[in-house]
Amino acid sequence: MFKNKKGQISIELLIILGILLLGGIFVSIYYLQGVNKKNTQAAETESIIDDLYRGLGSETQIQPITGCNNGPLYCCNNQHDASHGELGVDCGGPCIATCGQGLGVDFELHLEEPLDSPVNTDFGVFATTFGEIINGSKITNISIANDIGFPSSNCSLVSPSMSPANSSYSVNILFSDNMANFTLKCNTAGNYIITAEADLVAADGHTTQVSASVQKFIYASTDYDFDDLYISQIPQVASVGNLFPIEVSANTDYDRINITQVEITREGAPTKNCSFFINNALKSCENGVCYNLGYLDKKENSLLFYNTFEFSCSVPGVYGFKFTGLLYTDNQEIKKETDTNYISN
Repeated sequence: MFKNKKGQISIELLIILGILLLGGIFVSIYYLQGVNKKNTQAAETESIIDDLYRGLGSETQIQPITGCNNGPLYCCNNQHDASHGELGVDCGGPCIATCGQGLGVDFELHLEEPLDSPVNTDFGVFATTFGEIINGSKITNISIANDIGFPSSNCSLVSPSMSPANSSYSVNILFSDNMANFTLKCNTAGNYIITAEADLVAADGHTTQVSASVQKFIYASTDYDFDDLYISQIPQVASVGNLFPIEVSANTDYDRINITQVEITREGAPTKNCSFFINNALKSCENGVCYNLGYLDKKENSLLFYNTFEFSCSVPGVYGFKFTGLLYTDNQEIKKETDTNYISN
């Protein structure tokens, strides 16, 4: 009796195990079918992408969209190059090497000899390029500033055309054999920064705008003897309370020059209305005299010394400035004074 009951239980267990086994088989089959379907879809997608790249050609590069919503990166030069098919700034098609920065041309500005020139004397400046440019490349603008960056109208453009003195000139100077030149003349001694802007045209017709600068020193040797101390640059007008520069120079073979004082007058009388700026601090001038302004800098490979000092006057008027300096060698020193130069404040 008990044996039959045990046999019945064993049969029921076998039936349950069989059902579980069959269920596991069906689940496994369903899972494997899903995996195979996904693999087939991935392969089809990869094949479509490969066909797309083959259709575009091996040399075409698809760039990410930048700065607009209507196309991939194109000329990469922050300009809207419609002639190259751009629909917006740097967008509209694949990037090409001949656009913008891809022009690969260096632009430089140089001085003709001598590097330093006297006042009211013509001097030459020439621009050079290193790279492939075509006809139509040209200098479009020439500007002049003093050595602290303020526009200066002390220089006139002599060639290609005589122009009244100004701080900026619109020109059309074409390049020939990767070179273009012009001639200037300055009527006041000082350091000048000359900047030229140019349009350089690539072989595909695309134009790239470039600029370069060079520094020119104009000295007053026709007015002052060797070893003389002189004011080489002073503005004619300055605003009340604002800083203005005065440049002091000397042509000498002495080793160093120390500007010991400057006498300041207003309407011919000593004044306390002015201060000077040194070592990042504004210093007062006592009884119309400012002391210990500092040394002049020596221009490399030259006998020229110069430095720019900044002043501020608090009351309107016509002010005169006269500098005193000591010229030193190891065993000798001489005292020199500038002429008095005037500025309206």
